[in-house]
Amino acid sequence: ERARTRHDRIREAAALMYRVRATGIMGDPAGAGSDIERAMQLQTTAGDDAGLAAALFFAAASSMLEGNQRLALERFEGCVRLSRAIGLPQVEARALQLMGVTRLQLGELPAARAVLARGVPAIVDLGDRFAIPVGLSVLAGLAAKEGRPRTALLLAGAAAAYEQVNDTYRPYVIRGLLDGWLESARKA
Repeated sequence: ERARTRHDRIREAAALMYRVRATGIMGDPAGAGSDIERAMQLQTTAGDDAGLAAALFFAAASSMLEGNQRLALERFEGCVRLSRAIGLPQVEARALQLMGVTRLQLGELPAARAVLARGVPAIVDLGDRFAIPVGLSVLAGLAAKEGRPRTALLLAGAAAAYEQVNDTYRPYVIRGLLDGWLESARKA
């Protein structure tokens, strides 16, 4: 409200993005669409490319949570392009990893493997403690979907161990997806 009253587009957009993030973390992405659309509009109008890259990331994640994988993919791709262009390697790498989730959900395994091959090593190189177990989880999902149950379970175990040792956590969405992906691997 303060940013809106002061006509501060950048701060208003940031507040809207973090409201979207908070609702996603709480597991309630419904209604986030209008906030994120407004945030992207404000960032574009203000010419804040770094803010727009973050807004695209949150917009894509929100679309992914709502089950709109095609829109999520489009937004992750835009986020990756913009992040690369303006030099935001951490945003780019995280977007690549979640683009891998989206590709897995769409059943596009070769495309998932390609984006994960770029995103996961970048996350490791950056030392992003929060994103590393996410990447390992998505790789476990890919292995399970490719019919490699042993590898899938080893990667899932590595994600859990990394999480414990580094005092971090995977978002509930990733945990839920991983459980679904591993169902056939556990049976095997």
